[in-house]
Amino acid sequence: MKEQNLLNLMVLTLFIVLVGCKPSSEAEYYYETNPEYTQGLEYFYGSYYAKYGNSNNVAKLLLFTKGLALHADNKMTGYGQYLALSDVFIPASDTLLPVGVYTISESKEAFTALPGKMFKSVDLGGRDYLTGASLHYRELADGKSKTELITEGSFTLKLSAENELTITCRFRTKEGKELAGHGKIPIKSFPVNLDLFSLTKKSSCLFVLNGSDIQDYAHCSEQ
Repeated sequence: MKEQNLLNLMVLTLFIVLVGCKPSSEAEYYYETNPEYTQGLEYFYGSYYAKYGNSNNVAKLLLFTKGLALHADNKMTGYGQYLALSDVFIPASDTLLPVGVYTISESKEAFTALPGKMFKSVDLGGRDYLTGASLHYRELADGKSKTELITEGSFTLKLSAENELTITCRFRTKEGKELAGHGKIPIKSFPVNLDLFSLTKKSSCLFVLNGSDIQDYAHCSEQ
């Protein structure tokens, strides 16, 4: 009888071990939290907030990881992450983002960027639209692409002795998730023609950086 009880106990123990070792039906999906950015775009909007008494210039910075490809028609293909920083406030004397530390803030002061927010657009049929800072995951796996709203943190732009622009990011999302990011992009020179900019209108000038190749702006138009 003792032998039978011992055998039953061993079988029960083995069953518990096997159940405990059974893998979950779906492992937690991994999202890159410290991506390396290799490409970038900058849109310059001039003194877009002048009518509200803010003389700072405004720019939008988009950064992309290596797996994403940008095309002449501004279409994106591939998979990876892209960081959208809009609106970024810079001094009125600048047309490109100057080096320095930028803080996510509602203040609209120079060297700040607005936090990410989601709105319902009346003009666009009630569709959601984003403003401010956000990180976008374009994932190959079905249903895994998503957007994170950035509500706190900062990013730093530096210029190295080799004339390379480096960026480092430390962010916190709306859900409290910590995000980082970094990249080094040779800039050499931007083809900026100040005559193209009208600081009293909304200008949209697109600059394309792709590795070490600096292309001319794809378009520059006033609205």
